[in-house]
Amino acid sequence: MTCPFCAWKKLRHQCFYETQNFVCFYNIRPVFPGHSLIIPKRHMTTILKMNEDEIEEFPSVVKLVMTILKKAYKTDGFNIVLQEGRAAGATIDHVHFHILPRHKGDTPKDVDWETYFYECELKRRKLTNAEMNREVKKIKKQLP
Repeated sequence: MTCPFCAWKKLRHQCFYETQNFVCFYNIRPVFPGHSLIIPKRHMTTILKMNEDEIEEFPSVVKLVMTILKKAYKTDGFNIVLQEGRAAGATIDHVHFHILPRHKGDTPKDVDWETYFYECELKRRKLTNAEMNREVKKIKKQLP
């Protein structure tokens, strides 16, 4: 089976930023508005396989993505989630980091965000092409 993230060029319509080692794109099934992913271009199933160039570049990619999402979605905070391996809830065997813009009160009352994230992950509907294009355009407007 082909890794969907290794074929990221087919997801180009979802991409809003790219570096030498990483691609950032909008999640097809966002938990919260602005829910984006950062993936290494090189296939790996564990962060332990990142090389020195990837390790060095990663924090600046996270910072940039958070900065542009904060501007685009007027966030109150963020969660950064790595689900490495099936036991941790990963549904794709390619390391990927969820960048989740947050707003106060964005989960149902009496439900913590982790439970909300896991319970609705597979139930969320996919965005239409028009919705995806709108979100990617909104984010790209904030790029430096």
